[in-house]
Amino acid sequence: MSNTQDILDLGIASFEEGRLDEAIEIWREIAEDSSAAPLNISAAQIALGDRRSAVTTLETALDQDVTRPETFEHLGLILEQLDETERAVEVWELGRGKQQVTPTTLYNLGTVYARTGQIQEAIAAWQEARGSDIHQVYFNLGTALHQVGRTNEGIKVLQEAIQRRMSTPDIAYNLAEFLMDEKRFEEAHTVMLDSLTEHPTADSYNQLADYHLMRDESNAATKVLEMAYQKGHVNALVLYNLYKATKNMRYAEDLMQLADETCEDYIAFYLMGRIQEDTLGYDNLIPGFMQLMIEKMRENGHFTTEPDFRGRNIRRLGTVHEDDLTSTEIIIKAGQRSFDREVEIRDQLTTRLQQHPIKTPTYLAHFKQDDEHLYVMQVEKAELLTTLLRKGEIDETEYLRVMQAMAAVHAVMPAKGRKYDFKRRVRQVASSFDHKITRHLGPIIKTLREAKPYVFCNDSQSDNWMLKENGVVILDTQPKGRTPLASETAHLLGFLPFYTTAEGRAHAATVQLKMYQEECRNAGKTVTTPTEDTFVQQVCCGLIYRAMEKNLYYHKLGREADARTAIHVGMETARFMQDMFTQTDCDYGFIERRFDMALKRS
Repeated sequence: MSNTQDILDLGIASFEEGRLDEAIEIWREIAEDSSAAPLNISAAQIALGDRRSAVTTLETALDQDVTRPETFEHLGLILEQLDETERAVEVWELGRGKQQVTPTTLYNLGTVYARTGQIQEAIAAWQEARGSDIHQVYFNLGTALHQVGRTNEGIKVLQEAIQRRMSTPDIAYNLAEFLMDEKRFEEAHTVMLDSLTEHPTADSYNQLADYHLMRDESNAATKVLEMAYQKGHVNALVLYNLYKATKNMRYAEDLMQLADETCEDYIAFYLMGRIQEDTLGYDNLIPGFMQLMIEKMRENGHFTTEPDFRGRNIRRLGTVHEDDLTSTEIIIKAGQRSFDREVEIRDQLTTRLQQHPIKTPTYLAHFKQDDEHLYVMQVEKAELLTTLLRKGEIDETEYLRVMQAMAAVHAVMPAKGRKYDFKRRVRQVASSFDHKITRHLGPIIKTLREAKPYVFCNDSQSDNWMLKENGVVILDTQPKGRTPLASETAHLLGFLPFYTTAEGRAHAATVQLKMYQEECRNAGKTVTTPTEDTFVQQVCCGLIYRAMEKNLYYHKLGREADARTAIHVGMETARFMQDMFTQTDCDYGFIERRFDMALKRS
């Protein structure tokens, strides 16, 4: 044993003196006997710029079972650096199975899982790393638990980090936010004050100011922001909020200077998104400033690209997250033809819905760069319907406002474009959800394909509607062809549902049909509509299809509670169809049982 240690030390001496090849040869003598030797050899190979050889060395150590936890950790890290993430995960999971795993390995494993949308797997890995001294484990775990609806568990994780003296500004910030979400306001306030004492940041000052504003303490909020300014804890949001509160042009000028110097993407977000409300006194400067900011942001990589199912690209500011949809969002779309069509639809809606309290995104700017047209739009400040549904902060009267708005849109907009391909899409979704259910969907597909009337399709789901005190905001005016009114109605009623029973959704479907008929009469439009029973049957077919589609979608996002809700909707709808529509050639009992089995598997 002492001889092995002597050889290790001899190699280390050569390594430290820069004789890397010599160190490798020395360590090779004991590579089959010492788990430290392969690690040292791989470190020297990496220092020589030869990652592939380092991988071979550590894989050989795995084959010979000359390992320690760090062997799996380092091999996975090297594979990740080589963009071989799947192999890295396999190695880390192998070490996990052998109980040769370090906290760093578990942290990295969870990070990869989260990055690829496997949130539940990420949570499991970070849970195993809990108890380590890696503060990011606690931050990631607490945040992920909140994202999947387990907010109280996330709060406990972040509180544990603070109790272990591992608090960071991010941990304190999220803890306060989650406590606020749970209406534990006094606890949140205490966390904010402690955070300002331990590690003050511009974000922590902004958070405390928001807390005071929520309590209608505007003077206290302004004092917090002025303190941040005086102490040098300044970012774009501090300056912008100070200007809004005081109308002091000094803060506006500082904001413009900060934007020009740093080009932080959220600066453009807050400045551009509110120029309709207040031009900061720079009427002639703002448009040019907007274009300058976008160009700089493009250069600095502040855009993310999200292709939709037809391959078009929507570019959003890099820091825009789901929660920001409840305030003001800037959307930048590339491509002149598709945007022109969307602007045309928006203008038609604005003209034809003058008697309705319905708003559409506001066009802000257009410019061209590198033969590419960029269009900037502002979304109204309002509450996202999905958010209201999830929080239970909406009553039937408000929900009916959205249904009335949808009916009005469908009544005034002509149904143009390609028909939705139910045959292909339903079978595709069903085969991924449960292949045994596919052969029983023929009657459902037939019902959806033959359903009328057809309407303008703009993806009428809860993510695409917002509620304001004085109206409704329709977010998506991008035309997606035409689809039956029943399908659009199912999309709105099913997920996330306000009506929690099949009977409730059937009743709402008849209400939607009556609203559509009324709006058509008001618009002077003659249209043939089905009977209420036929329309309910059509909507239920749409709900069964959407239940499978949404289950797959939510599961991919790690939103398991929402995925189970989708299964419940499909199962209840199939049971309702079996009881209410006995004269049918569809085996709804079988479909119900397959949904029930999917629920048990989940």
